[in-house]
Amino acid sequence: MSIRRIASQWNYKVIRHIETSSGFARQLMVEGADKNGQKFVAATSMFVDIVDGKIARIDEYFNPTDVACLLEAMPT
Repeated sequence: MSIRRIASQWNYKVIRHIETSSGFARQLMVEGADKNGQKFVAATSMFVDIVDGKIARIDEYFNPTDVACLLEAMPT
């Protein structure tokens, strides 16, 4: 499920972007609110592998307590 379906606002700011031998690593700050107006702020890290000019893999990490309001809204 897309987070955009359960978040009414969604903005992110790139804090750091580092090119790697296999793609890039990115540190982000994500801010937004769920459909009920509950605000959240989450620091995330993303590691992306590029193969033949296309994204081959994305690993994203965040503290789930930072986005608890979104996780509670997701269907199980």
